[in-house]
Amino acid sequence: MNKKSEMRKFARNECAILTLVLKSKWYDMIASGIKTEEYREKKPYWAKRIMRWLYDPRETHVVQFSRGYRNADMFFIGCVSFNTYIGTEHPEWGEPEIEHYKIHLLERVVLDGQQKEGGAK
Repeated sequence: MNKKSEMRKFARNECAILTLVLKSKWYDMIASGIKTEEYREKKPYWAKRIMRWLYDPRETHVVQFSRGYRNADMFFIGCVSFNTYIGTEHPEWGEPEIEHYKIHLLERVVLDGQQKEGGAK
C-alpha cells in the first residue's frame, strides 16, 4: 500500500484551512518528513490569521502548503503552540531567533478536490 492511499481524506468544506506559502527548501523538507514544524513571526498579521484559523468552529484544522505562489498540493492536520518562542530549537529548519509561533504538523492528509500532487512525496 502506498503512502497516499494510507492518508486520511477530508472534505475541503469541512476543514478550517490555514494557507502558508513556502520556499522550495522548506516545502521539500516538510514533504520528505524531515521538518515537522513551521514558524511565523509574532506580528499582528499572523496573530489574526492564526487565531481565526484556530477558533474556526469546524473540527478539522488543516495547514495547506504551496511551494511558492502556485497551486497548493500538500495538507497536514496542524496545531499551534499558543506560547510564543524566542530563540531557536531547530535553526536548521529556519526557526527564527525572534518571537514566533510554532505550527506543529501532526499528520499528512488528503482533501477531496485536491489538486494533483506536484512532485511531493
